Amino acid sequence: MTDSTTATSTPTADAPPARQSDVVYTMAVDSTIPPLAFKDEAGRAIGYDIDIIKAIGEKQGFDVEVISVGWDGIFEPLNQETYDIVGSGAGWSEERAAAYDLSGIIVDARVSVFHLKDNTGVNSLASLKGKKIGVPTGSYHKERAIELAGSNENIIDYPTSFMAVRALINGEVDAIIEDDNVALYYANNIKQDNPNFDKELVSMNIDELTKLDGKSSGNVFVMKKGNKELSDKVNAGLQQIKEDGTLSQIHEKWFGVKPSEELLKQQ
Repeated sequence: MTDSTTATSTPTADAPPARQSDVVYTMAVDSTIPPLAFKDEAGRAIGYDIDIIKAIGEKQGFDVEVISVGWDGIFEPLNQETYDIVGSGAGWSEERAAAYDLSGIIVDARVSVFHLKDNTGVNSLASLKGKKIGVPTGSYHKERAIELAGSNENIIDYPTSFMAVRALINGEVDAIIEDDNVALYYANNIKQDNPNFDKELVSMNIDELTKLDGKSSGNVFVMKKGNKELSDKVNAGLQQIKEDGTLSQIHEKWFGVKPSEELLKQQ
C-alpha cells in the first residue's frame, strides 16, 4: 500500500479519485489495452479492469489510485512496493502464481473465430476452408487463420482490431480471429453508435490453452508475493461482486454481453 502523497518517477499518475477511505492502494496498468485499460479523452485511465478493482475496493473499504506504466517490466516493481497491484490483461499461469500473489479470475481470456449468425456458410471450423478470414496486422493468430482458411491468399490483414471487426460486420470477410474481449468490445461500440444495428456475432473457441478448465482460463490481478492482507481483500471483494451482480453489470457495460457462468462460479 502506498501513501496518497507518494510519487513515482517513471509511471504516469492519472487523476486521483475522490477519497472515500484512508486506505489507498495503487494499481499499475498499461493504458494501451482497450477495453481492459486505456485513456479517455481527458487522459484518465479507464476500462474493465479499473472498474472491477474499484468495485472491489467499495466492498472492502479501500480506494484505488491508478497509474500508467509500460507493459515491459510492469511486474518487478511490485517487489519494491512501488505500487500494490498490476492489472490490464495479466493472464493466470503457474509461473506467475509461483512468483506473485494472484487474484481469482476477473474476466475470461479466450480466443475465438467470430462470424455473423446469418452467414450460414460458416457453421464449424472445417467450414472456414477457402473462406476469407480477417486478422489485425501483426496478430499472433494469423498462423491459425491460415491453417483454417487453407491458404495465405484467403487472409486479409487490417490495421487495427476495430477495423477487422467492422469488416466482419460489413460482410467483407467471412470470419475474424480475435481475443473474445477485444472483438466483443468493438462490436458493442459499433452497436451503440448505430441504433439500427441488427447483426449478431457468433463465436467458436479455438484456443485450447484458454478453455474454461481451470485458472489458466482468464486474467487476474497481480500482487506482491506474501501480501496476504491485500490478496485476501481483493479475493473477498471479487467474490462479493460476482455474487451480487456488480461484475455482471461491469462486464455488460464493456462487452455488451453477460459474463459466462464459468467465470461467475470460479473462486
